[in-house]
This record gives sequence, C-alpha cells and structure tokens, in this order.
Amino acid sequence: MIFKDGNSLEILPAVVQLFPQLNIMGYSMLPADVYEPVLHKLGVQYYLHKGSSQEQIEATLARFLFEPAPQRVAHPVSVSQANPFSQLSQRELEVLHYLLKGETIGQIATSLNLHKNTVSTLKARIFEKVDVLSYKDLLEKAAVHQITF
Repeated sequence: MIFKDGNSLEILPAVVQLFPQLNIMGYSMLPADVYEPVLHKLGVQYYLHKGSSQEQIEATLARFLFEPAPQRVAHPVSVSQANPFSQLSQRELEVLHYLLKGETIGQIATSLNLHKNTVSTLKARIFEKVDVLSYKDLLEKAAVHQITF
C-alpha cells in the first residue's frame, strides 16, 4: 500500500486494526532514526530506507517476504541526540508533515479534525523539541535532517 500524500501515520493504526495479521514494511527516503521507531510503534514490522545498500535491501526484503510476521509489540520510541526530529510523537509528526507543506494552523486543524488550539500547542511543542524559533528555522533544520514531505 502506498500513501502518496504522506498520511501513513494517520492511516496505519486503522490498517493494523483491520488486518492484524498483515505483514507491513515501510519504504521511504525519510530518516530511519526518526520514522522507524514511530512506525514500529504503529505496528510496522520492517522499515527500509530508499538509500539502503543492495545487501540491506535484499536482506530486509527476504525477511519481509519469507519469514513469519513478527509479533506486534509496542516499542518505546528512542530519542536520538543526532536528530532532534526523533523526539517527536506520532501526532507531532503528523502536524510537522502539514507544517512543512506550508499549511496554516486552521488548515491543519481541519485536515486532522483537531481544534486550532490543539494544533497551536503541538506546533509549539515541535518548535521546542526541535529547538527552532521560526517557521524558516524549522524548514532549514528539516532540510538538514532530510525531513521532507
């Protein structure tokens, strides 16, 4: 299943609930240290970065295709000091997705079915965790850490 609009963080919980035996692999250019722990927490058993070596691709695909699906276990999201975006929660990553697309607080609130105040609070938490003071700083830091949507 491909989520071209980047809404996998919103959709995956429903997919896992509807199809609990489904073996799921994430395949993305987004940094593994940020997204792999969050995706594991959502029930994704495998994550493959598009920039992986041929050997890593083959090994991951072999495990994904031929090994029995691992049990879904809630994994704690580890915090990486190297990438400040790894500190963000699932909901904060969802809001970040829309922020980086240039959407307003109101547009984000409508898209995620949240109150504007909730989105504003999440935006403030993102800015604090990522240690930026402006939207421009957020865009620059996201680019440095290869966070794109």
